[in-house]
Amino acid sequence: MGTQHGGISETHSVPMTKLRRLSLPPRPPRRRNAVARIAALACLLTGAPAARAQLLQRPTAVVNARIVAGDGRVIENGTLLVQGERIAALGRDVKVPMLSRKIDAQGATVTAGLIDVWSLLGRTGESSGTAGPTRRAEDAFDRYDSAHLVDALRHGVTAVCLSPSGPQGVCGSGAVIRLAPGSDGPQSLGRVLKSQAALCIDLGSDNTPVTRLKTLRAVQKQFREALQYRQSLEQYEEDLAEYKKQLRERASKKSEKEAEKPEDKPKEEQKSKQGSASVPSAADEEKPKDEQAEKQEDKKEETALKKPQRPEPKHELEILLHAVDHELPVRILAHRSADILNALELARTFSLDLILEGGAEAHLVAAQIADAEVPVILGSTARNGLRQDDVFRRTIPNCGTVLGQAGVRWIVASGAEDAAAARFVLLGAQLAAASNRLNDPLRLVTADAAELLRVADQIGRLRPGLLADFVLWSGDPLDPASKVVRVYVGGTPVYQTPDEPEKGGAE
Repeated sequence: MGTQHGGISETHSVPMTKLRRLSLPPRPPRRRNAVARIAALACLLTGAPAARAQLLQRPTAVVNARIVAGDGRVIENGTLLVQGERIAALGRDVKVPMLSRKIDAQGATVTAGLIDVWSLLGRTGESSGTAGPTRRAEDAFDRYDSAHLVDALRHGVTAVCLSPSGPQGVCGSGAVIRLAPGSDGPQSLGRVLKSQAALCIDLGSDNTPVTRLKTLRAVQKQFREALQYRQSLEQYEEDLAEYKKQLRERASKKSEKEAEKPEDKPKEEQKSKQGSASVPSAADEEKPKDEQAEKQEDKKEETALKKPQRPEPKHELEILLHAVDHELPVRILAHRSADILNALELARTFSLDLILEGGAEAHLVAAQIADAEVPVILGSTARNGLRQDDVFRRTIPNCGTVLGQAGVRWIVASGAEDAAAARFVLLGAQLAAASNRLNDPLRLVTADAAELLRVADQIGRLRPGLLADFVLWSGDPLDPASKVVRVYVGGTPVYQTPDEPEKGGAE
């Protein structure tokens, strides 16, 4: 028996009943095997809670599927096995454990979940905190925005990278969020995969030249202040080391002086001196003066050995220093060619790992972008030709082609213009495939997107050990006639299309 959902049937494999042979007596239980099983159970029950929960969770097996792994492999009639939140195995000869939840894909295509690397999905209003580097995009994510979140899942999107809202200039830290079931209620979707995914900057391409120049100067000033802050910290460390060194030297001198003092005279000699009324010698009169001089000298040394004060912590500048130290990539929104060149110069000056967003005129300066080895995130190509305002008047439909020919690494995204635009992520890949003749355009929104966000060790491919974020499609995802049948995030079903009669039946 089984159930059928959207052409995909689901069954539960049950172990066959073992028949006892009448001609042979039953085998006595082996003590060693029993002991081993008890020991394994004890380890399982006393292990880490997360690992214990995953091992006790029922496996899920998607069988008879066309699996697009995302690393160049396409496995026909394959099996994807999920244990807990992660992929356990995939291939044609995967053994499905007993009691697994089995889903018969009936030839449907399975891919990794799509990733929107530049999105506005679920973002509401302004982020919390003051404007500037301390803003966090995750603070403005609405986990209960079910209308937009479910719509994104319906189009195969399982993860997004959000940019913080705020004024132009340094906007704050972007975040990578997976559309997994949340921990704060059944209607909640969204788990933060990477809190500080990038430092986001907007150079204000839609403003006047004077305003854009002021924005650039303000950003440069903030990075210079960050470097000055670092210098003050380094100077403090040097002064502190010198202070500790002088303390050690002072303690050493003091111990040497103590060692040079004459030993106390015998008690008999002291008594004899007390018995005779003698006049104090000149040396005895000078002794108090020497002690007073020593005390004054000690006070001078204490004044000279004043402990240095650590500079007041400045969290906003520390975030900028993470970018300077290549711990945090910098994403700069720039559409005009002049703003793109300014962004490249900013990255050279402060040694930043730059990613360009927008790039409406990136094709005009493709050679400079290629020389700087900077990737470009293009907004939804569906808007090309529709936006004819001042910013987008020189946009071309085949911008990706020009960038690719120049040697620029580029990728597509929804463009962070509308929360509902995440549904066009796959459309962007389809249009890119049509205009650029890519071998594997699906990589633009899966494996390549994960590498750009530095989360390729977690999502973006179908590989054992990675998070089980995957989509079942009725056909080839690049075929406009294909549609999403099911979506799993972290091994949990989060979307299922209404029942469709056109495919398959129950096992």
